[in-house]
Amino acid sequence: MNTFPDHDTRFSLSHELHVLFRRGALIVGALVLAGCATPATQVGPEGAEVDTEANLQLRLALEDQIAQERKIDGVVFRLMSAAAEFCGEQTTYDYGMVLADRNSFEGSRQALAAATFGLDDSVRVLSVLPGSPAAEAGLREGDSVLGIGGQALPGGAGAVARANEALRKAGPAGTELALAGPNSRRVSIQPVAVCDYPVQVMDTDKINAYADGARIRITRGMVWFAREETELALVISHELAHNVMGHAGLFANAFADKKSQEADADYVGLYIMARAGYDIERAPLFWRRVAVAFPSMIESSASHPLMPQRFVALKKATEEIRDKESRGLPLIPSHGGILAVLTPGPGAT
Repeated sequence: MNTFPDHDTRFSLSHELHVLFRRGALIVGALVLAGCATPATQVGPEGAEVDTEANLQLRLALEDQIAQERKIDGVVFRLMSAAAEFCGEQTTYDYGMVLADRNSFEGSRQALAAATFGLDDSVRVLSVLPGSPAAEAGLREGDSVLGIGGQALPGGAGAVARANEALRKAGPAGTELALAGPNSRRVSIQPVAVCDYPVQVMDTDKINAYADGARIRITRGMVWFAREETELALVISHELAHNVMGHAGLFANAFADKKSQEADADYVGLYIMARAGYDIERAPLFWRRVAVAFPSMIESSASHPLMPQRFVALKKATEEIRDKESRGLPLIPSHGGILAVLTPGPGAT
């Protein structure tokens, strides 16, 4: 469901940044930088200095882009693993790392990526997410993956895809990685279950996010608007809750109570955030910032609760969650209509 439906609608896929998070599927060829041409050689006494500055700015932009992706990846991993028990058969397994080589970048960006991140034709660990199996196994950014499950992994075109496929086939039992880096070693690694709702970042400055039952989409503008990781987690967990509760098939129903669905997504999303260990006391403050940015939503909204209502409801949900924690109760939403959808297995927390 659109986070700000009165300010945006669905977007053309031709304008999306197809950055798929989780399962190691980082597609960096469609970075914002991909629309920038290699700086033309300047003529004149200042040409060399201008070229040097242009290349530096491109490198800084690439570093910032990867840092942003790592941030989003980390949020997505925490939320998807925390909510896995709620996702039923819509789950997969994740190691919490992103693999890449220089072929993951297009055209002239290959040389830039090689210089910035030390990439070549071998498969390397580009990102290790905090608290993930990869982090616990001691993987480090820059490690080269020489083999998976006892099979050598030659580098070159298609190597990253082959590596990700080998990890997928290993299943929940995990596998062994042969690594080269600061110290060559073999490590055993076992993935964790996560909700299988890929998150896509769309290359638009509009501030929005929505779920469609199969994935979650969030705009670059929303990523920038959500200043803190907690705010980004609030937005993504809200959309994840829509998918978990099967709201996508109900959005087209003219008789569906959309405001009630949005309120439920706020409520269940906060539980997912709590299960992921986020500071849920700060979460309601996001809606105050939204109200400042979009004052009309303080008093009027066709399909969403008003900003004051969302703030107060999250404050009360926070009290409910903290009470359950203090009594050692599992963090499962209490709303009767939601319990029919959220059916966690043994050991739910």
